[in-house]
Amino acid sequence: MAAIQTPWGPAEYMDTLAPGIVFYASNSHGGFHLSPDRLEKIDPRARAFAAKWSHGFGDAWFEEDCAWSAVAIAFPQYFQPSQVEAAFRISARFI
Repeated sequence: MAAIQTPWGPAEYMDTLAPGIVFYASNSHGGFHLSPDRLEKIDPRARAFAAKWSHGFGDAWFEEDCAWSAVAIAFPQYFQPSQVEAAFRISARFI
């Protein structure tokens, strides 16, 4: 893999969940990166929350602890039902 920089360091792993939705992991953390088209479907409040944890990388990065929930809510077809349920519980804390 070419050296892809994430908000959490160089990517050591990537998985394309769907076109425009890619999960990246570094040696310390990970999260989803969305294309501009996918990003348009994310609630602006969730984008603002995600940006707080992207270390200056912008609002297209959704870290794996909490901000990921916005991705699962916007694109439930790519997640397990239990993950979508958890996403609604998590997002209630910041939206």
